[in-house]
Amino acid sequence: MNRILITGGAGFIGCHLANKLKEHYDVFIIDNLSNSKSRSNLDLLKKNKIKIYKEDVRNKESISGIIRECGVDSCVHLAAKISVPESMVEPYPTMNVNINGTLNVVEACACNSVKRLVLASSAAVYGHVKTVPIPENIQVKPISPYGVSKVAAEEVFNSYGKLHLFDSAIVLRFFNVYGSGQSDEYAGVITKFKSRILQNLPPLIFGNGNQQRDFVSVRDVVESIICALQPPASITNGVYNVGTGVPTSISELSVLMARILNQKSIPTFLEKNKGDIQISYADIKRARNDLNFIARMNLVSGLRELLSNA
Repeated sequence: MNRILITGGAGFIGCHLANKLKEHYDVFIIDNLSNSKSRSNLDLLKKNKIKIYKEDVRNKESISGIIRECGVDSCVHLAAKISVPESMVEPYPTMNVNINGTLNVVEACACNSVKRLVLASSAAVYGHVKTVPIPENIQVKPISPYGVSKVAAEEVFNSYGKLHLFDSAIVLRFFNVYGSGQSDEYAGVITKFKSRILQNLPPLIFGNGNQQRDFVSVRDVVESIICALQPPASITNGVYNVGTGVPTSISELSVLMARILNQKSIPTFLEKNKGDIQISYADIKRARNDLNFIARMNLVSGLRELLSNA
């Protein structure tokens, strides 16, 4: 593993990953810069002398040419449409980017002798579940077009992996990722709570606040990807949850953030979002056993770090 391509590398997770990998490897990025936050990441990426190609993963020939030009031996595929609400209003772009884009990237890697692949997937593939913590082998039942697109992307990815075209092809299902540099446009609940609390506005909670989520720091997500890029020799493919395994309710999150920010903030409860999942947190044994990955940043420490400069 010497020359690594990151699709979607100017985005939230991608920027953190690229700057970390640059410490030891040659890193190249493909990103269409459609996410407005991506532009604010460019200065840091350029400062670290990371080559950025403005290109779309739907352009197969261009992707293949970039991989060939850079002599890539490993690829992390992060590029995706990631908004669940957006996918429900206009599903076609989400399906096109997340499914066809994945096919293009994997095919281009196969044609150019790339050895190691990692696909970013999502806990959204699970939908409503009765088994918690959620194991990877449970039947996936996505409830949004975004979740459906990620299931399909996994199937595309795994089909190539099972043909033994790569030394390894690993799928990572991220749970609720948070950290510095997260886009306001595609913000998770932590970013939204932070914005409102700092404006002395009540956090908005949809439903009763008892919904439970698995919040995982972007630092740990980056480490999970690095582990997946260099798995043990016995691991050639597989699907792995990336989370902490610790559930936190949305109400608990609201109280914790207000306390860290020294604010007295009482949330406003609104009607539950249609299709909102009640409980979602990861069974993390498989990633620990196979990839030697475990999330090390607990939520309190992660929030304090994130909010320290607020």
